[in-house]
Order: sequence, then C-alpha cells, then structure tokens
Amino acid sequence: LRNMMREERNLLNFRQSASKHSELGSTYTLITGSLLAFLFIVIILLQLNRDMLLRKRAEKRLLQSEMKYRMLIENEGACSYSTNEQGNIKVNSAQVLELKGYTPEELAGKHFSMLVEPSGLKEVAPHYMYQIKHGQKESTLSFRSITKSGEIKWVEQFAVLVLRKGRPIGFQCIVRDISEKQRMKIELERSRAHYQ
Repeated sequence: LRNMMREERNLLNFRQSASKHSELGSTYTLITGSLLAFLFIVIILLQLNRDMLLRKRAEKRLLQSEMKYRMLIENEGACSYSTNEQGNIKVNSAQVLELKGYTPEELAGKHFSMLVEPSGLKEVAPHYMYQIKHGQKESTLSFRSITKSGEIKWVEQFAVLVLRKGRPIGFQCIVRDISEKQRMKIELERSRAHYQ
C-alpha cells in the first residue's frame, strides 16, 4: 500500500511538473507569437509610412514640374489648350486672351478651326487628320490665325497626339505668336529678291 501511494505521489508530481512545463511552453509560445505579430505590424506600418512619404514627395515634384511648365509657357507668351478627337477645345490657358482675344470660357467647346484663318484650313485640317490617322506622336505647324477682332497673326503650334489605350482622344497644343519672326522672314526674302 505504501508503495502504491508513493507511486501515485510520484506520478502526481510528474504530472504536475509536466503540466507546469506545458503551461510555461504555452506561455512562451504565446509571448513569442505576440511579439512576432507586433513586429510584423510595426514593419507594415513603417512600410506604409515610407510609401506615403514617397507618394507625397512625388506629388510635390509633379506639382513643381507642372508649375515650372506653366510658367515657361506663360512667360514665353504662348498659350496651351487641349482638344477632343473632333477638334473641340476642352481646356485652354489664360494666355489665349492675349494671343487670340478670347477668354478661356468663350473658347470652351468651340472647334479649333474658328481660330484658323479660313484660307489656311486647307493646310491645317489635313495636317492634323494625317497625324491622327498615322498615330504621329507630335508635330509642329506654322499657319495664319485669326483673332476675335479679325486680326491675322502667324502662329506656330506644337501638337501632341493624346492616346488612351492606344486610341487617339485628342491633342495637347502649345501655340505661340510668330508674326514678328514671319514679318522679318518676308522682308529678308524681299531684300534678297531685290538684290539678285
């Protein structure tokens, strides 16, 4: 009977000891798992913060670049506008008032051909139709333009074909007045013709 009791006590002590080790193991596993989960969350938060900072920097650089581009165009005396694929003006800069005599609101939705001197349409329209048909990314064309007051100005237009999913959806254009340059060119040609 004593032996049995001793064996039961030893067995009980063994089970209690095993239970304590098991509880300690579970506790260590729980603590380790919690620490790893916390570390994982911290790493994810740091990565998200880094991504947000990179995005903010990129947005800031884009805004600065856009402002430089806009100032370059505005200081050059040029105006910019975009059209849809039919040639209707969607967006234009405030410099259009100085160059053409129209406010941006007056031109919104109008066809670009109203800005081209009528006899020049025979050259201008086919030029841009060719650019669309052949997917030519960009082109430059000089032509006579008509202002709101009816004044004729020579302009140079740089046009970029805008694509969406490989399909033309319009143009982004920069136009500048080259009337003085054109006048000087004509005078030079007259002078050369006179002396030959």
